[in-house]
Amino acid sequence: MRQRPTSAHGFTLIELAIVVAIMAALAAIAWSNIWRLRPRAQLADASSELVALVHGARQHALATGNDVAVMVFPPSWGELERRLRDRRTEDETTIARRLTRARDEADALPEYDYWIRNADREESVALLTAIVAAERARVSRIVVEAGP
Repeated sequence: MRQRPTSAHGFTLIELAIVVAIMAALAAIAWSNIWRLRPRAQLADASSELVALVHGARQHALATGNDVAVMVFPPSWGELERRLRDRRTEDETTIARRLTRARDEADALPEYDYWIRNADREESVALLTAIVAAERARVSRIVVEAGP
């Protein structure tokens, strides 16, 4: 009977199967983490878009002297409280202060030009985008250059 050589080169089928199984387990863990973080990435994208829109509107208002005020409301006061609590980033005192401030700010609604009920993120961003586009197209904002 032939003996196996004592110094083998390469991998056995079992070693290869173990490595493949470990890689599959790591890939499954990584994949679940990617999908779990996806909503946060979408929220960050929408937030960045909203910040860019607000910045653009502010620059336009400063350049032309025409400002437009938009108030963003929560779907309800209960929903605002739920959102603040679900974040788990603030203590009870801070949450109570933020809720009181939001109600006080809501009393100033007549001072604003537009309001957005923030029930759906995409809808809110689309509405703000439409407001910005409408204000940019307002006839009173058109600058007519003098002819020759």
